[in-house]
Amino acid sequence: MKKLLAFAAVSAVALSAHALDMDFFEKLVAIPSVSANIKEVNKATRFVQDYLVKRGVLCTIETMDDGREVLYAAVTPGKRHDFVFAVHLDVVAPGKPSHFTIERKGGDRVEGRGVGDCKGNAVGVIETLCELVGKDVSVGCIFGPDEEIGGLATKWMVEQKGYVPGKMVIVPDAGYGRICYAHKGQTFIRIKATGRSGHSSRPWNCDDSITKVMQAYVKIREIWDRRH
Repeated sequence: MKKLLAFAAVSAVALSAHALDMDFFEKLVAIPSVSANIKEVNKATRFVQDYLVKRGVLCTIETMDDGREVLYAAVTPGKRHDFVFAVHLDVVAPGKPSHFTIERKGGDRVEGRGVGDCKGNAVGVIETLCELVGKDVSVGCIFGPDEEIGGLATKWMVEQKGYVPGKMVIVPDAGYGRICYAHKGQTFIRIKATGRSGHSSRPWNCDDSITKVMQAYVKIREIWDRRH
């Protein structure tokens, strides 16, 4: 418990806005690491790795079959740590290129692509790892490259590469200061519907498969709502 409290205290300091390395933060946001652009996502991953290595954090990069690079950083050697952060360095495509430049809004508030989801949180974790170097704690972090399109890389790191947390996973991703201790989960459903085509002027002669799919979704949603 003492170790956990010490870890939480250091994290609270490192995650505060004044403790962030704003030069590093701005340069990270400036990398256009849109999920589909593997080259730029990998560039962001390597940029974070370089920063951490210079500050004594241990880093390992695993490369997926499609060329995506996944960074695991920790304050002690190995693949298994008690507390593991999970953040991501990929972002959703912006409305315009200027969104990759941080805009200061006064005080500690800044805006830019990925600031809240999830590069700002990633920088907070990065600073936390740097603060914990040399301390008697077991902490690591998976820096995902594809969270915005499914997050399969993080699953791959756990199931295929053996980076398994011992006690707790902490996901500081777009939570806006609130703590949730539940798991939303994912449901993948494949629906196949067949029908008979026709003209929109005579819908009574059609057996519309699209409507069947929509009705199926409504039924599935009703079951979900009753259960959850």
